[in-house]
Amino acid sequence: ASQSSKEKNLRAAEEKYLDVLHVITTHLNGNHPAIFEVWDNLAGIYHHTRDYDKAAGFCRKIADMAVQAYGEGHPNVLEYQTLTAFNLFKNGSYPEAFDILSVTGQYHEELMNFKKQFVSNMYREMLAYFNQIGEKVELSQKEQDKVSQLFDQAQAFTNQAITHYQNGENQKAHALLDKANEIGEHLNENYAVPFIRAWQFKADMLDEAEDFENAINTLIQGIQHFTKWNSEFDPRTFFLFKTAGDIFMKMENFEAANQCLAQADKVNQRADVYPNEETVSLNISKIMMLLSEQNIDKALELIEENIELAKKIDGDQQETIIWLNEIKNEIQN
Repeated sequence: ASQSSKEKNLRAAEEKYLDVLHVITTHLNGNHPAIFEVWDNLAGIYHHTRDYDKAAGFCRKIADMAVQAYGEGHPNVLEYQTLTAFNLFKNGSYPEAFDILSVTGQYHEELMNFKKQFVSNMYREMLAYFNQIGEKVELSQKEQDKVSQLFDQAQAFTNQAITHYQNGENQKAHALLDKANEIGEHLNENYAVPFIRAWQFKADMLDEAEDFENAINTLIQGIQHFTKWNSEFDPRTFFLFKTAGDIFMKMENFEAANQCLAQADKVNQRADVYPNEETVSLNISKIMMLLSEQNIDKALELIEENIELAKKIDGDQQETIIWLNEIKNEIQN
């Protein structure tokens, strides 16, 4: 799959530092001062590739070592504790990030005015988020009936839109989806309760009408709506990212398609049960991508894997298996 040159450079650097780390840990028992630099570089690489859980892991190692060397409250300790928290925060591991913030809270003044500005920025961003989300959740619990009523209303508008669309009344369908999204925005803004179903369906309609540009814009709006209070790695974003990947493929923007499908992959792996039906569906998108890139061997390999997976998972996958076998025969002949 095609990758941006930045991504390739980061992956090459990752490989190099992992090799160095292997040498330090196997031949020097991990007791070389260079290990800090290696951990720091790997944390930076993983932050940029959005492998935030890995980045947090290396930042935590450095923070723990720094505590032993300098004691609690030292600037080096606070820096890496904040970096650990921020990577966990970006990863959607909100309770863990909050726990670290609670511990570093006694150094609030130092962190608000930290010598390294980016550390203060991260600290302030997390504080602002947790303060605001706390207020929204409290309000949503207080006004539970109102929230349920609004959510049901958005659902009803979306259901009506689907019926109109099935009857060929596209204009009415679009108007109802806009109403549903308006209510969704209100729910999200005031109560941190997202509503993405209407965004998803609107994008599907535009995709079917081959209005790819607007379909992508709709999906971006849906993702922005959802990620205002939730992680981009939340399994509920799966269809938004996967659909975006499929549409970018139709637009022959393969780099963007790859990025969206890679994100859908990360999201899918967080589902309660994995692999699942969505994995089979995502693999089909990956197969189409490989075929469009003329990567026939890789595509055949993934078709075989996907047939086996489709046989194992719950749900009726019979049609999918027949289709995958047809594609395989077509390629081989």
